[in-house]
Amino acid sequence: MPETVQVGLFGADRIEAFRSELRRISRRRQTLKDELMELNAATRISLDLTTVATLRAEELI
Repeated sequence: MPETVQVGLFGADRIEAFRSELRRISRRRQTLKDELMELNAATRISLDLTTVATLRAEELI
């Protein structure tokens, strides 16, 4: 069985700082995703009467 050596490259305080930053970035990412979804849902487009009639005929609106 090969011998192994465990070496810590970062101290515990540095690792906690990384984790804290990751949590902060993850929350920000989720906030941005939520804002994007809200903007996409709120986007309205104008349709001509022919398009509206077609969409209604296909029961899409």
